Amino acid sequence: MNKVITPEGFRTLEEKDLNEARSLLNDDIKLLEFQEIFRQNAGSNLLNLSSELEQISPEPLICIDGSQTKPEFNGKIKTTYISAISANGLIPIPGLIHKDETQRIQTTDHRKSGRLVDLVRSDLEYQIICDIGSKNPHLIVADGSLTHPYLCLQEMMQLSDEYDFSLLREENLEILISLIEDMQLIGITKDTSCTCPEKYIYSEIPGINLIHHNEICNFLLKPGDLLIDRPNFILREITKFKGIDSSTIKRVNKLYEVEKEIKTYTYKPRNGTGTVVRFQMCSRDKNKLLQTLNNLDFDKTGTVVEPW
Repeated sequence: MNKVITPEGFRTLEEKDLNEARSLLNDDIKLLEFQEIFRQNAGSNLLNLSSELEQISPEPLICIDGSQTKPEFNGKIKTTYISAISANGLIPIPGLIHKDETQRIQTTDHRKSGRLVDLVRSDLEYQIICDIGSKNPHLIVADGSLTHPYLCLQEMMQLSDEYDFSLLREENLEILISLIEDMQLIGITKDTSCTCPEKYIYSEIPGINLIHHNEICNFLLKPGDLLIDRPNFILREITKFKGIDSSTIKRVNKLYEVEKEIKTYTYKPRNGTGTVVRFQMCSRDKNKLLQTLNNLDFDKTGTVVEPW
């Protein structure tokens, strides 16, 4: 960080560049030029699907999210309560029985406590996803990347003596794989290491790399635009296993192969909210992708369980 006071009063050069980038994006006339340059540079990675989406009606979706309390201390004992729940979106689903899970984590090892809480929260969310997904055909919206469960598995194995993680069970891994392969499960990603948007416009707006992915896309995408991008990391294969049998190991390896097919999208809804949705899914069927976009179009403004 370059700590200087610029003539304009900015504390750093980065702050100055960030302000200039946002000023350019907020210029309505220049923004039209930037959007066109962005579209040309993105090429086939940017599509506008508005006309195709007009032919599709929205279908129900199920949102799943979790939360945790602030830890409480009683001497050396640290206690945290974790919960996860499902809820339908704006379109009601007759006969759907929603799920909720709650778990209490108590530990005296504060070094591992925070990570254990995070893993248990993820595990509860995916337990509900597997329970709901095995009984319902509706689109399920999870909070976070679809690569997250695979990234958690190694740590779950290491802590399996302390907690019975449902995600380490063969039957749940099989359900999760099926949900991803069938495009019934999508993950809403908020934070990202992707540099796709800025690289398409950096030559025109040098400070654009200081702006978050979603903010860039809120400016540069038009309603109905779908941007295909990829995070800047490689999913590392698990090679060391602990506490699971050979049949479950096969499911873990299969999940890895399926995870490599996951694509990351940023979509600008047509409903006028102006707020993009960044999500991941295993895109094998364009019709299912279009149906997902239409569901998100309709439901993004709903007051449902918050995976957005």
